[in-house]
Amino acid sequence: MAWDASDPAPDGYILHWGTASGTYTASHDAGPATQHTIADLQEGVTYYFAATAYAYDNDVRNQSPYSEEI
Repeated sequence: MAWDASDPAPDGYILHWGTASGTYTASHDAGPATQHTIADLQEGVTYYFAATAYAYDNDVRNQSPYSEEI
């Protein structure tokens, strides 16, 4: 998976996925990278993906809403 960087650049991104729309049962903190390879997806299964961005403000992590789902 790959996505466009946000502007201004956040501290990192989290990629979320699952087998039902809007229900993400797995995630990966990609840090500042804008791509991640997801291993072990099952052939024939439909997966739904979304990303969130996060930034730290005084040691508090603020996370964006989910991106558009693909």
